[in-house]
Amino acid sequence: MSDQGNSTTRIVISNDSDPTVADYCELQFEGTDEIGDPVGLFLNSTDVPGGGQLDIDLAEGAPAYGVPALPGFEGALTALCGFYPGASISITKSAGKGKSQAFSEKRDALLSPAAPIYLPSTMLLFPYGSNRGNRDTEIAIHNPWGLNAEDGAYVGYCDLQYYSDGAPPPMTVGPFGQGEQVVLTLSEVAPNFEGYVAASCDFGPTGFARLSLPTRGGKKSTPLYGYGLKPSYVDPSDGASSSSMLLPWVSSRDGFETQIVISNASANPFGDAPQNGSCTLAYQGDALRPVLPPQNVLVNAGQQFVFDLADGLSLSITGAPDFEGSIGVSCDFPRAFGYALTSKAKGNNNNPNKESTLSQEAETIMLPRSIDPEPVVYPFVSNRDGADRGIVLVNTTGDAFGTTAADGSCVLSYAGTIEDGGTVPADADIALVAGEAVRFNLSEGLVSKGIPAAPGFEGFLKADCDFPLARGTDYRIQLGGRDK
Repeated sequence: MSDQGNSTTRIVISNDSDPTVADYCELQFEGTDEIGDPVGLFLNSTDVPGGGQLDIDLAEGAPAYGVPALPGFEGALTALCGFYPGASISITKSAGKGKSQAFSEKRDALLSPAAPIYLPSTMLLFPYGSNRGNRDTEIAIHNPWGLNAEDGAYVGYCDLQYYSDGAPPPMTVGPFGQGEQVVLTLSEVAPNFEGYVAASCDFGPTGFARLSLPTRGGKKSTPLYGYGLKPSYVDPSDGASSSSMLLPWVSSRDGFETQIVISNASANPFGDAPQNGSCTLAYQGDALRPVLPPQNVLVNAGQQFVFDLADGLSLSITGAPDFEGSIGVSCDFPRAFGYALTSKAKGNNNNPNKESTLSQEAETIMLPRSIDPEPVVYPFVSNRDGADRGIVLVNTTGDAFGTTAADGSCVLSYAGTIEDGGTVPADADIALVAGEAVRFNLSEGLVSKGIPAAPGFEGFLKADCDFPLARGTDYRIQLGGRDK
């Protein structure tokens, strides 16, 4: 997260537990200021009520919860909260006319205050980065150790290795002092690269990558849009099996387009044996489009394939225009990773400025899939200040992994406030058949599904479903834009 240069960051942590459950968050900011001096701030917020949100703007803080402003800060935040379940989201945007927002991190649950900070591995894998066409990627690696005296100080280096055709040679980055972060830009360290990046560190790192369109009329300082890409921790002991993944929501309908990235990361510096293989993609959509047969594509170790959903991939994957739903991916090699990058152009698909962007990491599937219903939480949604929020809810039962199809319904509840003191909408009961995806704008709702409009709402949403394997996502609609 950053409040330097053209960027600023807003962090929202939601307490979506029972309304009677209020508790605080332990917050640990670690990084540097604008002149490079270390910044370490450890504090407890005041209690966040059930149904409330701890909303922190780096430049302004969160005075109502005892969190000071940190202007000029760049680094990482660790939050350990006493309420469970919880959800958080961090939004980074550029300043000035060229506005851009992208998820910088999203976690479905937060640890309790009694739990120690646990970094599961010294190895990170960034599944996708690109400096081709008009794209660029920033990769951030952070050493979170040392600013809390109980942790001790860990200072070390990271070895980075790039994988794709024509990849540059490995490089060593560091040293990383306590709480320090290093940000690399592919156009500077690996020009014209597109592929995945593996990082092996001698400390427990955290990381983040941001894929962006960095140019408008030759002005590199004004990004048009961005995608947040969260890296995966790698456990060398878990790489022996084949890989099954789910992309819960993809769309090539109503002006949306999804770009899909699948990597064969069995070639890596983590001790695995490289293994060539193939992946089968199984599409699960609605009745508005004929069902596509499974698609199969070969993927050599150290390679990835990237394609647009509507266009497909020459000789391998059939294009799927006007498709909306989910895709199950089954690969016969270990260390398969996937991402779906979904965008919607303003006005028409030839407009480089995007109304909405969304990155979704493929969900790793453990078979058989769980059949216990779990809630879907949308940690921060807003229809204020000229922005809106697109909401997607998907019933992923009846998938390609053998899960029994289960029709059912979800109760969508609203926790937050309406601008100017209006009334928060009542709960909505939404019916979804197996494989169905429901998409609507927060400000408009969806009459056909009984979802009320919520103009001026800000807070979070929660969907409690009576069927298993419900999945959801949301995306910001840019100022002046409108999802059709």
